[in-house]
Amino acid sequence: MKLLALRAAQFRRFGDGVAVEGLSPSVNVLAGPNELGKSTLFEALEAAFLVPHGTTGARLEGFRPRVGGEPLVEVDFEIGGARWRIRKQFGRGKTAVLSNLDSGRIEARAGEAEAQLAHLVGTSDGPGRIGLVWVRQQRALHTPDPDIEPLTGKQKTRGETNALMSLLSQEVVEAAGSKLGEDILSRARAELGLLMTPGRDGAKRNGPYDLALRARNAARDDLARAQHAAAASEARLARIGELSVHLRALEDPRATIELARRIDELSKTLQAADGNRERCARAASDLKARQLEAQAARDALQRARAADARELELVNACAFAESAAAHIKVLADAFNANTATQPRLAKLESARAALMREQEALEGMSTFVEIAPVVGAEGIITADGAPVLRPQRLPVPERMTIDVKGVGTIRVISSDADRAAATLKRRDALELTITQLLDEMGVSDDAQAHAQADARNQTSVQLDALRMKLTEVAPKGLAALHAELSEIKTQRGLLANQDLVGKVEAANDAAIAAHTAYDSVLAEGLDEDRYRVLLSQKDAAQREATRRTEEVRRTSEQLERLRGEQAGIDEDGRAGEVEMMSGLLEQAEAEVRRWEADIAALKLLTTTLARNIEDVRARYLEPVANALMPYLAHVFPGAGVTFREGFALEALMRAGEREMFSSLSDGTREQLAVLVRMGFAELFASRSAPVPLVLDDPLVYSDDERLNAMCGALNRASQSYQIVVLTCRKTAFAALEAKSLTLKPWSGI
Repeated sequence: MKLLALRAAQFRRFGDGVAVEGLSPSVNVLAGPNELGKSTLFEALEAAFLVPHGTTGARLEGFRPRVGGEPLVEVDFEIGGARWRIRKQFGRGKTAVLSNLDSGRIEARAGEAEAQLAHLVGTSDGPGRIGLVWVRQQRALHTPDPDIEPLTGKQKTRGETNALMSLLSQEVVEAAGSKLGEDILSRARAELGLLMTPGRDGAKRNGPYDLALRARNAARDDLARAQHAAAASEARLARIGELSVHLRALEDPRATIELARRIDELSKTLQAADGNRERCARAASDLKARQLEAQAARDALQRARAADARELELVNACAFAESAAAHIKVLADAFNANTATQPRLAKLESARAALMREQEALEGMSTFVEIAPVVGAEGIITADGAPVLRPQRLPVPERMTIDVKGVGTIRVISSDADRAAATLKRRDALELTITQLLDEMGVSDDAQAHAQADARNQTSVQLDALRMKLTEVAPKGLAALHAELSEIKTQRGLLANQDLVGKVEAANDAAIAAHTAYDSVLAEGLDEDRYRVLLSQKDAAQREATRRTEEVRRTSEQLERLRGEQAGIDEDGRAGEVEMMSGLLEQAEAEVRRWEADIAALKLLTTTLARNIEDVRARYLEPVANALMPYLAHVFPGAGVTFREGFALEALMRAGEREMFSSLSDGTREQLAVLVRMGFAELFASRSAPVPLVLDDPLVYSDDERLNAMCGALNRASQSYQIVVLTCRKTAFAALEAKSLTLKPWSGI
């Protein structure tokens, strides 16, 4: 098979028609920038050969361009020297047309065209050969594994393994010498498949072995049912005998009469006891009333006595409260009259301390003048108007005027006069503050201020203690005490004319008489424990009578039912059923044993043949490896590869080391994946079933040296089959001896 041309319209990014014409039978390269549509062309090529024209859903929507439209693809190709064209319209107006370009005749349409195309290119049961050698973008990084769905990576029958097997089977069979073994194995497996479920160790549903097992199980069930019925019949007869004896005992007239007499005696005794219980209840009620009256009289007497005590207590409390209130007023007046409060005292102490600091500051900044008048000159010298009578050392914080009578005036000015003036001003203000505070407290000095403050604190403590005591005695106030005292006096006036003591004595006598009457009635009847015993005995006797009646009814019904069942069994004549069922079971078990012997023989035969044929099948991998080796040697000199079952590449062998495919670098994995596809294409070409190798954006991770080696291998491979490379790296594949393809408008839509 060779591709001649590819056309697409309304397909993914191609709204207008595009075409790639005149493909070479050797190497073809379509190079262009990203988003040129190379991957879209690859998908259009797959759609033409692998996607039914009636496809719907997400697959169809994935073909449509963003602007909408109905996807159309057309491919010209050559097989066996004949040129063909497949044209597929997807979506609305869906159709498929297969034409012979040599004769110009339409060979088939719709489903028939799909079927004939699949026959031509070998895609009847999936992508087949095409799936092996057409490599989508980035798929080259994955293990070349036939029958693996590219989109999901899961196992799926795609016809790829079968394509290789059918291609290689003839020479392998010839090498093995005969196909008779496979035919026998196939027939044996088919025979075994009629008896057993493939892949499971169980009988195939509705097969001969399954039917024989069912028949045996049914015979076992029938025998079990017959045996169960026989055992049930024997048990039923025994039960009928037991129930008959039991019914006669239940219907014994002597026991029935004795039970009725017992119930009557107990009923009469309990009836008499109930009359006595009613009288006791009335006596108890009267006793309760008298006891309540006696308690009420005692309570009244107790309240009267309590009122007497409370009246005396209230008289004392009122006297104390009135005295305390008067004393509190005196103390409060004294407290309020004392103005030596703590805040004033604190201000006084603070002002004294500040005054001392200012005085010390003045002394520190003052200039000192020493004046010593001579004897007889006392009073001639004055300092700021004050006569100097003796030798003195005077401070001059700011300035001082010294007069010498009859001589002159001397003025002394301090060097820090301004600061001294400010300090003097503050000192004078502090002295004024101290004088005002002493006046406010009504004292002449600090000692008297402290004494007054101490006196005020003592008065406060006395006031607090007295007020607390008054609150304890009269929590609601003096008026409340007087009101309560008035109410107590009123109550005592009401009780004064009542003989409370006499009422208590009369009420106690009435209660004693009622208690005596209650004890007398109680002694005439049954005590509570005896009454409950008799009542329990009567209830038990009545329940027994009811039980016997119900038991007679149930036993009679059960006997009637069992006798009816037994009569039906006897009429059916099942006496020999167990023996007959035993014989049928023996026959069914013999049939199962016969089928199991056949199954054992078939399993042995298939196991033996499969082991022998597996040795032959191992030879399938040899042609694949042989086809790959020339290309592998071109890129990886001296290396080899190993495959798993199903032609899946497993490992690279080089320098005596086995390197698993999954552990290799991206570049090496990509190169090996392409090489294996080249080997598959070589196999098809060497057996007259060529398929073009189509690579979408391959070898993106290859270095320059490996890429040149891969190009050399591709050039060699183009001598055997057609190659199409879609790439965005034109210079990377410059070493390919390829025809350069271009996109052209397609007007023949």
